[in-house]
Amino acid sequence: MTLIVEDGTVVPNADSYLSVADADTYHQTRGNGAWFALTGVIDGLVQVDGGHVAGDTTVLITSDPTGAFSLVAGDQVTFDGGTTYYTLTVASGAVGNSDSATISITPSLRAAVAGASVVALGEGLKEAALRVSTRWLDERYHWRGTRSDHVQSIERLDWPRGQVWTDDDRKIPADIVPVAVKNATAEIALEHANEALNEVRARGGFVLAHGVGALFQQFARGAPGGRTYPYVDSLLRELIVSGPNRALMTRG
Repeated sequence: MTLIVEDGTVVPNADSYLSVADADTYHQTRGNGAWFALTGVIDGLVQVDGGHVAGDTTVLITSDPTGAFSLVAGDQVTFDGGTTYYTLTVASGAVGNSDSATISITPSLRAAVAGASVVALGEGLKEAALRVSTRWLDERYHWRGTRSDHVQSIERLDWPRGQVWTDDDRKIPADIVPVAVKNATAEIALEHANEALNEVRARGGFVLAHGVGALFQQFARGAPGGRTYPYVDSLLRELIVSGPNRALMTRG
C-alpha cells in the first residue's frame, strides 16, 4: 500500500505527515544510521529463477506461493543471505504478488543466484513506521487551533490547522504541515521501528521490579508506565495546548 502524504491541502486518505524520501533525508543529515538498517525478512516464501549470473540487472521471481509481499521501487533486497543490498529501481505493477514477475535492481548482481532467496523490505517498513508515527502524534498531542477545513472525518489527519498561534504571536499558515510536525514524525517513526509503540503491555506496564540473571532494574515511585519523548515534546512545544494527552499504550 503506497504511503499517502499530507502536504497541507487536505489530501484524501492521507496517512503520513512525511514521505519516506524526506524521512531518509532527515535521518541522514542527523546521522541516524538505524533508520537505514531497517529490514524485514521473508524467508522460504520467495523463489528466484536459478538462471541468473553475475552482472544481471533484473531478477525473475518465479514463486510466491502465499502472495504475502509486495515490492515497489526503492525497496532493498538481498539474495541467498548475501551481504550486498540491491535497490529496486523499477516497479512492475504489483511485483511479488504474482507467480512470475521481474524486478530491476542496482547495482548489478555480484554473484549468480541459485534459487532460494531472502527478501528484505526496507521501504515497506519505513512506510509502516511513518503511518504509525503520524497516528501516534495525532492521538498523543492536543494541538492548538482547529482543522483548516472543519472536516471531522476520523480518516482526516489533524494537520493542516487554522488559528494556530505560537507563544511569540506567530501565526502558522493554515495550508501547511509545520516542519516541527514533520521532524517529530521522523523521530517517532524511528522509535517505532526500534521498539513498537503499539505493543500490549503486561498488566498495564506498571512494573515494580524487573530482573534478568544478574541484571536488575527498579523504577522510582511515580515513574510513568511507558516511554517518554522529551525531545519530541520540545519540538512541538509551540504547537500544542499543553503536554502530551491521549497517549497510546507503550511498553513499560
